[in-house]
Amino acid sequence: QLLPLAIWASNDIPGPISGYSPHYLVLGRNPVGFGDCPPVVPQSESRDAVGFFKKLVADRKMVQNELNRLHRRKAEQFLKAHPPHVYVFGERVWYRDYRSKKATDKLHRVWEGPGEILQRLGRNTYLVATERGELALDSMRLKPYLAPEEGGPPLHYY
Repeated sequence: QLLPLAIWASNDIPGPISGYSPHYLVLGRNPVGFGDCPPVVPQSESRDAVGFFKKLVADRKMVQNELNRLHRRKAEQFLKAHPPHVYVFGERVWYRDYRSKKATDKLHRVWEGPGEILQRLGRNTYLVATERGELALDSMRLKPYLAPEEGGPPLHYY
């Protein structure tokens, strides 16, 4: 039973040559010794810890509310400067379908299509006729299709 205490004491004693304890040489600091800690009275709970965690929860909520407020303000500024494009029936679009099982190497075409807008399903959702069938896609996954000009360079990145 006393062996761990004896090992701890031998590791806590400064060496005769360096003047540092083995704990200090390995960890860079001396551990809290047995006599350094005040006696702890066991209780059902520590009031300081409960107060600390309540304050921590309140601080996290305050930071979350502030970040949400800043994000809302920036989103409003962005949407004011860049209003979302409203697509109409029959408009041709490039679409990006993340659910497709195609290879995702760096040479894979990101935008597929063109597809055709069939219907507006919601505020930002459109029903698009694609080569695989009809897909309901968010407007962030769509961009207007521009037909290549005759005689111009091919747009290899589409």
